[in-house]
Amino acid sequence: KGLGNEEDFIKSISFVNKIKGFPYRLHALLSQPYIQDVMCWTPSGDAFCILNQDLFVEFVLHKYFQNVKFESFARKMRRWGFKKVDGDRRAPKSKGAAVFQCQFFQREKPDLCKFMCDERKLKKKSSGENK
Repeated sequence: KGLGNEEDFIKSISFVNKIKGFPYRLHALLSQPYIQDVMCWTPSGDAFCILNQDLFVEFVLHKYFQNVKFESFARKMRRWGFKKVDGDRRAPKSKGAAVFQCQFFQREKPDLCKFMCDERKLKKKSSGENK
């Protein structure tokens, strides 16, 4: 198992990598049909699931986010307001499956991403205002 058609995969790398902003890029990536074996929206569309962590690292992190380790990606997710939903019934029982949720990250509503920000930037901004 991997990603579908290689030509579609290469085209999507070019498309998704042109998108600026972490949540927007992640949202666009989840809309790509070939990636559904690796990550997908939950049926309700209010969260997404990484189905196989090893495939996610190999086919997604290295090509779209330049992260080497899953732990780095998970930290970035937390900084952007995502919560890992432990014990979620939507996650398959496979090793490495994980569900992530954020109130401003929903299927078919990419415009909500404008309400998201990296908490490090918020802290930097607020400490600059206090001086």
